[in-house]
Formats: sequence, C-alpha cells, structure tokens
Amino acid sequence: MKFRRKPIVVEAVQFTGKNGFEVVDWAKSPTVDVAFSGDIVVFSTMSAGLMRAAPGDWVVKGTNGEFYTIKDAIFREIYEIAADGE
Repeated sequence: MKFRRKPIVVEAVQFTGKNGFEVVDWAKSPTVDVAFSGDIVVFSTMSAGLMRAAPGDWVVKGTNGEFYTIKDAIFREIYEIAADGE
C-alpha cells in the first residue's frame, strides 16, 4: 500500500546561528524549556525529550503545539510555503 502525507499547516523558523534569541522567544511555552547556547538552540520537551537545533536547521511547531527540529534539506522536501489564510 502507498500513503500520502496529509496536508497540514505548521509554523516554522529557521535557526541561522545568529537568531537564537528570536527562536527562543518564538518557542517559549509552558511545556517547553528552550535556551540558546553558543551556536545551538536546545529544547527540552515532555513528549520528545532533549532536542538540538544547529545552524541551518528548522524548528517546527506542530499542530498540537509540540516542537521538533528538521534538517534544512529534509524540511525543503516535505514543506512548502502555505498560501495566506491557511
């Protein structure tokens, strides 16, 4: 059997290595501890544990408010810019 990913809209920001404090402010949540340290952003979540975003990685906020990181090449394969209003 073959399956297609359901179309969903997520929020995401790319960590450039220079915008760590912007990523931290964006990802602040009661269920996520997030910090910018040196050249990485570190997330500690109850559901996924410890995650790190290196420069170039995307930080994605899922449909249930969960956060995860994706390498740039994979992000570009899976996601495209959503039309306004989605």
